[in-house]
Amino acid sequence: MTGTPREDLARFLRDDLQQAADGREDVAYEQVEAYVDGMLDDVDREIFETRLADDPGLRAMVDDLRALRTALPAAAAAHAPVVAFEPRAAVAPGKAADRSTSSRRWLLPAGLAAAAAVALLLWRPWTPAPAPPSQAHDQPRPSTPPASATPAAPASPALALALRDRGRTVGLTSDGTLAGFDGFGSALQARLTETLRQGRLPASPRAAEAVARAGELMSGQQLASESGASFAPVSPMATAVSSATPAFQWTALRGATAYRVRVVDDRLVTVAVSDPVTTLTWRPAAPLPTRRVLSWQVEATTPDGARTTPAPPLPEARFTVLTPSERATVSEALTTAGGSDLASAVVYAEAGLYDDANRALSRVMDANPASAVPGALKADLLRRRFGRADGR
Repeated sequence: MTGTPREDLARFLRDDLQQAADGREDVAYEQVEAYVDGMLDDVDREIFETRLADDPGLRAMVDDLRALRTALPAAAAAHAPVVAFEPRAAVAPGKAADRSTSSRRWLLPAGLAAAAAVALLLWRPWTPAPAPPSQAHDQPRPSTPPASATPAAPASPALALALRDRGRTVGLTSDGTLAGFDGFGSALQARLTETLRQGRLPASPRAAEAVARAGELMSGQQLASESGASFAPVSPMATAVSSATPAFQWTALRGATAYRVRVVDDRLVTVAVSDPVTTLTWRPAAPLPTRRVLSWQVEATTPDGARTTPAPPLPEARFTVLTPSERATVSEALTTAGGSDLASAVVYAEAGLYDDANRALSRVMDANPASAVPGALKADLLRRRFGRADGR
C-alpha cells in the first residue's frame, strides 16, 4: 500500500465493504487487528501465521495496521472503551464463508473505529459551510467615532529664537518662554532662559581670579603683534580646568630647539616643571594643587639664548584647577544637560571651564551658520576672559 496510514485505512475499509457486497471475503480485518493486538489464542494465532507466511497481501495489511497504530494517538489504541460486533470468518480462497458457524466475537476499540471514520472524512473533499445569515450580517460592527470627536493636538507655539542643538530644535517663544528643553530640570532651564534672553553665559566666581583684567591682554596682544612676536601661551589661560594634570599648549618660536614649562602658585612657588621637550605640548606627571590660582610660563631654547613667554608687558597665563567635588558637580550637571551643546556651554561657563564652554559654543555655531546668537554668546565669553571679542 502507498500513502499515509489514514489513507490506507480508508482504502481498506472501502475495499472491505465492497467485498462484503460481492459476497467474497478473505481474512477479516477484525482478525488482523486481533493478531496485531495479541488477542488471538494459540490455535487461531497459529492458523493466522500459517496464512500470513503464504500471503504477501496479508503481511502488508499487518504492517499497515501496525504503522497506523504507531501514528494514531495512544489513547485511541489502548485506553478507549471497546465495542463488540460480529466478525467475518477467515476462509480459504475459493470457498464461501459460513457465517452461521462463527461463534467468536472480536473486539474493536472504539477509538480506532472513530479514527477510521475520521480517515474516511479526511479522504473526502471538504468545503466549509457558509455562515448563517445571522452570523454574516447581524453581528454588531464597531462604531467609528466621527473625526470631530478626536480633539486636535494644540499647535506648538512659534519660536521667536530657534536653534538646532544635537538634532533638536530649541529656543524662546515670542513671550520669552524656553522651548525644547523639557526634562532638563528647573534650575538648568532657568539658566538657559536667562542666557538666551540676555545673550550672556553665566559668570563663574570660581574662575574670576584667573581671568585677566579687561584690556590688559588686549594691550599685550597688540604689543606682541606690533613687535612681530609669535611665541605665546595658548592653553590653559583665563579659565578653570577639570583635570589636575592638564595639557599645556603654546605656539612655536622660530629657531627654538627645545622648550621647558614651569608652573607656579600665587606665592611664586614652583609646583611643576617639565624636562626639555621638542613638542608644543606638555602634561605634568603629578596632579597640580587645587583651590589656588596658578600661573605658567614656557621657556624656549634658541641659538641666541633663552626666550620666555608670557613676559612683561604681557599678562600672566593664569588658571585654576577644580576640586574633586566640583568635578563631580559638573559631571552630574552635564548628565542633566542631556547631550545638549547649548546646555553644556551653560554648565561649563558656570563652573569656570571657559575653554570647554567655548568648544561647546563652536559646535552650536557650526549647527546654526545663519544664526547670530551662538556667535554673540561666544564673543561675550571672549570679552569676559580677555577683554576682546576676537581672541582665541
